[in-house]
Amino acid sequence: MDHRRESKQQRALTELQNAFAEIDTDGDGRITPEELRKALTSMTGQDTSLKLAKEMVAELDKDGNGSVEFDEFCAQRLSKQASDTNLAAMKQTFSDFDRNGDGYISPKGRHSPFPTKYIYLSGGELNKFISFAKNCTR
Repeated sequence: MDHRRESKQQRALTELQNAFAEIDTDGDGRITPEELRKALTSMTGQDTSLKLAKEMVAELDKDGNGSVEFDEFCAQRLSKQASDTNLAAMKQTFSDFDRNGDGYISPKGRHSPFPTKYIYLSGGELNKFISFAKNCTR
């Protein structure tokens, strides 16, 4: 592994450990709903309900023990980063297809080629693609 990549990964791990430790105020290696509630209240400046904190913990708590351990915390953060990356790629692809910048991809102008880094679609294929994309955003 190249040294810069290893260093970047180590920094990311350290950031995750620090973020986890900031929320895990008693240092027991678990984030409880109460700890999360206090952290969210501190970060937002608004009182966060224990009910909401419990719901959030339940969403992340893969082993069902009522708290979030470091591995569960990391999995959520990595999933969020991957999701953000995928969203950015989808937005770029959409803008590549949105030739006139109106925020829509339509069959109109289907005779003009799509960006050359993409394949060409017939009218029927394009309509299927658009229908599929609409269903994905619902």
